[in-house]
Amino acid sequence: MALFDQMIGALVSSVTSQIRKTGAVGGLLDGLLNSPAVVALPGWIDRTMAGTSFGCLAGFADALRAGGLSDALDSWIGEGPNTPVEAEAIVAALGEERIAELAAAFSLPAGPLPGLMARFLPMIVDRLSPDGRFDLPERSAA
Repeated sequence: MALFDQMIGALVSSVTSQIRKTGAVGGLLDGLLNSPAVVALPGWIDRTMAGTSFGCLAGFADALRAGGLSDALDSWIGEGPNTPVEAEAIVAALGEERIAELAAAFSLPAGPLPGLMARFLPMIVDRLSPDGRFDLPERSAA
């Protein structure tokens, strides 16, 4: 598993390096989401979220729900069409401080992050829940 984590880390490092060089976040995310590496996204996202106030993917999903995006999140998880969201709804749900925190954790620019999240979150969550269930990694109590 350590080798797999290193490979995903190298891929993510390469992607974030390209983002910083070109600013072409959308195209790179499209490429990543359509690659075989998509199977590693849940674990990588969860590990990255562990260093934020969300704590994990489940905490992030809880924050979206608490921020008023329950219906949208449920549509992304469930079968059927994904409800779109606007960047402003993402900011309203999470707040600018937590958006900046996510940007820092994922080494992305904070300015365009709400728009990127509005564009890609439905697709990411949909891909992470192919059977209409969002199987989030479990965290054991320390």
